[in-house]
Amino acid sequence: MSTIASPLPATEPAPASGRAPVLLLCAHGARGVAGAAARHAGVLRRQGRFAAVEACALFGVPKLETVLARIAPGPLTVLPFMMAEGHTLQVLEERLRAARPDARLARALGSHAGIADLLVARALKGLRAHGREPGETALLLVGHGTTRHPDSALTAKRHAAAITARGIFAEVGVAFLDEAPAVAEAAARFGAPFIAGVGFLTDAGQHGASDVARLMVETGRAGVYFGPIGPDPALLPLIIEAAGLQ
Repeated sequence: MSTIASPLPATEPAPASGRAPVLLLCAHGARGVAGAAARHAGVLRRQGRFAAVEACALFGVPKLETVLARIAPGPLTVLPFMMAEGHTLQVLEERLRAARPDARLARALGSHAGIADLLVARALKGLRAHGREPGETALLLVGHGTTRHPDSALTAKRHAAAITARGIFAEVGVAFLDEAPAVAEAAARFGAPFIAGVGFLTDAGQHGASDVARLMVETGRAGVYFGPIGPDPALLPLIIEAAGLQ
């Protein structure tokens, strides 16, 4: 039986143990490296609130098992630096169970309710720079998605629903790179004259930067892609909350 803790809600703190925990941010591995997760880990490390802060890439370097091997025994929380709780999270749980069964696995970062605020802030900042009004703009959240897991799109859809309820934008929709609806299909559903695209993605790799921007241009609609939220410094407090280490 696995001893990995069940995922906790973003607001629930990790159980107290009397020892400063180690925090490990585990990314998918854009371009084979930990990318934004490593940069966030570096900032948190300098803050000194944890015994150590490390980053790894599930499908790149530094490899999950390599990093786990150098972490001393003791309280360890692994935070999936991922936007969705689907196939990749399952892979992480299986590999973590085999390599470090005493670790606590938090929920994926993208499930944190505060992510919706970050998505809105990114869009509004971009719209101000372009002289556009949110009430005349359709917000398009673009995630990775996958057909390998039925729940891969649910997180993005939940954030879209939460943002829709705020009534800030004329319309809110979602699109995915590896499952339906694609960017072109989602854009075609909008009636608003301008589309603000924000990447519900963890890194500014090929997907998070060039792919989404290209796909938006190919729709022929007026709009701008404002990049992925993964590298945003505003994620730092959400990382701490999502890890349950307040």
